[in-house]
Amino acid sequence: FSWSDIKSVAAHDKKVILNMSGEKSAAFAFYAAKSSVSKEILDLATGNHELYMKRRREQTIEIQQMRYFEEQQQKKQTRLEIRLRKAQYTFDVTVTK
Repeated sequence: FSWSDIKSVAAHDKKVILNMSGEKSAAFAFYAAKSSVSKEILDLATGNHELYMKRRREQTIEIQQMRYFEEQQQKKQTRLEIRLRKAQYTFDVTVTK
């Protein structure tokens, strides 16, 4: 299921319940072998949802600027490496003549 389809996740004893969004959607429930397993599933789902929401949040201006700066540095490094390879190739060709 995608997070946009899930309304809530709950765990009661050995039962894990996913309530789906939408008026005609039924709840999806299953049973774990132990109540500790159902709690662990709930904890994992909660953590996964937090990461999902963190990725969807809009980035601050500072983070956008840092990413842009990093991309520019990578491009600059790549251009420098290409120039060095070309210079090395030119040097090799003139030495072998």
